[in-house]
Amino acid sequence: MNERAIQFFGVLSSILIAAGLIPQYHEIIKRKEVVGISIPFITIDWLGGIFSFTSLLFRPQFDAFAGVPYALVIVMDGFIILAALILNPLARKGNEAEERAQLHGCLESLPTTATLMTERSDSAITT
Repeated sequence: MNERAIQFFGVLSSILIAAGLIPQYHEIIKRKEVVGISIPFITIDWLGGIFSFTSLLFRPQFDAFAGVPYALVIVMDGFIILAALILNPLARKGNEAEERAQLHGCLESLPTTATLMTERSDSAITT
């Protein structure tokens, strides 16, 4: 088989794998949490990269053009999994604190029982 074609498709697959995950990295950086991607899916993809790369290690001669795309999957998917493990709990805590602050602000704007009782007694006196 033509060695140049094998090299071309090996390099092309590496470029496409890296380019395909760039939008996800952009979202992670922008939102400071991992959203819009299935963590079970990305974990299975990551494991597939690990097992595929490992299978290449058992060949008589290591094929770098096949190994690079698998290594990219391992590193890039691994980063997304790690980011989800670190950033998502932090974002969840921040969102809960923000919701509590908003709820507290709403509660402060509501009239208290004493205010309602005073208003009620004032209206009873004037009638």
